[in-house]
Amino acid sequence: MALPNITVPHFQLELPVSKQTVTFRPFLVKEEKILLIAREAMDEESITMAVSQILDSCVEGVDVNDLNTVDLEYLFLNIRAKSVGEEVELRYKHSSNKNRNGEDCNASTPVTINLEDVKVKFNDNHEEKIMITDEVGVKMKYPTFGDTETMKKDSLQDVVSVIAHAIDFIFDKEQIYDDTTTSFEEKIQFVENLNQEQLLKINNFFETMPKLEHEVTYQCTGCGQEDKLTLRGISDFF
Repeated sequence: MALPNITVPHFQLELPVSKQTVTFRPFLVKEEKILLIAREAMDEESITMAVSQILDSCVEGVDVNDLNTVDLEYLFLNIRAKSVGEEVELRYKHSSNKNRNGEDCNASTPVTINLEDVKVKFNDNHEEKIMITDEVGVKMKYPTFGDTETMKKDSLQDVVSVIAHAIDFIFDKEQIYDDTTTSFEEKIQFVENLNQEQLLKINNFFETMPKLEHEVTYQCTGCGQEDKLTLRGISDFF
């Protein structure tokens, strides 16, 4: 005899960077097991794989590989909040087991964080379109999850390769040079021919990109000193 189906609620969420609206469900026991295994391993590759598997299962009509990394992180935290509750307890301790006064303290302090308070921070000075010269410019794009995975597999970790992957198109007064007319190798050449001042203009795109960020103030249970932490990215919330 077939067992009864259990109805799972679905939610909609507007992603902060792309402004795309997605539908998702909370993760189930089978997906929570994936999360627990990643939490025990606590390495970046395990966490990334777990997040990818959970989003693939819980999000409808969206290819995880097409999501930019900030939207992906924000979506995951919202799924987690709907799955296990808005509040999570994490534990923190002083770096190198010493407080700001240089005193020994290896106490681990529990800190409760409301995931619904975690927002994406935007920088008013952020620009996607950057003029390299008076006549030549680039339109940048946010790296997707698929881009970062490709770079890992291809060992493309140097600055030139990261920038080339993030170039949407190059333009001048007469033409736009996008992926239909320009190869990745040509983008690499373009970046390699920039001078330091031009490179800094593009680096500013990465420095001012939207970030999933949350500031936490807590009092150490060992020495009583008040500490402030800035959490960034999914791994900081594990």
